[in-house]
Amino acid sequence: MIRSLLLALAFSALVPPARAQLADIPRTVSGHPDFQGVWDSLWLTPLERPADVPGDIPATDVERVRQQFLAREAGRAKDQLGTDGEIAIAAKIMRVAGVYRGSQVIDPPDGRIPRSEAGKSRMAGASNADGPESFTRGVRCVSGVNTGPMRTANFDMLHRVVQTPDSVVIYSESMGDTRIIPIKAALPANWPLTETGSSAARWEGDVLVVETSRFDGSKVIGSGTTNLPLGDQALLVERFHLNGPDELVIRYTVTDPENYTQPWTGEIAWVRSTERLYETVCHEGNHSLTNMLMAARAEEARAAKSTPPK
Repeated sequence: MIRSLLLALAFSALVPPARAQLADIPRTVSGHPDFQGVWDSLWLTPLERPADVPGDIPATDVERVRQQFLAREAGRAKDQLGTDGEIAIAAKIMRVAGVYRGSQVIDPPDGRIPRSEAGKSRMAGASNADGPESFTRGVRCVSGVNTGPMRTANFDMLHRVVQTPDSVVIYSESMGDTRIIPIKAALPANWPLTETGSSAARWEGDVLVVETSRFDGSKVIGSGTTNLPLGDQALLVERFHLNGPDELVIRYTVTDPENYTQPWTGEIAWVRSTERLYETVCHEGNHSLTNMLMAARAEEARAAKSTPPK
């Protein structure tokens, strides 16, 4: 009996830490990891990495980078109608499995999105303000950070996850955005195209793999503030897994030969939160689209008056 006990102890010492943590994660009745609850992802870490910031930030350099990111965000906040406190400002650099990250993009190694010429053009293209459809979904309050790939912003970064045997539902405070991810077989080839694409998820062990395709790239100038256009042939693969009970890691890979020269990968972490989610009232009392379109028409009228007749 003593010999059996010693063998068991020796075997447990050989179990990798990542495997050992699996016993600590919450699980549903069906045995899958339980993602349910409220999560926070209010990070300073940008989507793409500045040239003077390392990908994995050593502890000795965290404060320097944090101050650099704080200055950047303060500058962005000042541009929001020129008022202090118009938008909330994140205060922490994102950590994934205890490692501070200089960008959400982790591949290519330089932390930059490999945009094609078409992708650069779509990112830089200013709205012509012909109508509401000319503006991005974020400006129109149609969707926020939930429509893949999952990203972070510098305000309203609380998320609630509800899970059933058939689906995973993510409600994000940003734009009051709700994403329903069905657990089902891959989409058929004749599935209709939509702006946000359609998803099909499956479990691979303790990892939820979500494949999203069938994007209608013709209708999107850019998807939200980070301008990540996805074309008709785009494929987005997201992998959700728990790194212990209080950290949800989302790694995603974008493949889209129209807008990017190669596949690229990003990774973000959510941490459990006890904060309360509130409704984001983006439409109620929102005059911005009306005012922008009125201003565009006024500029056109002014230009027409100043143009001499032929």
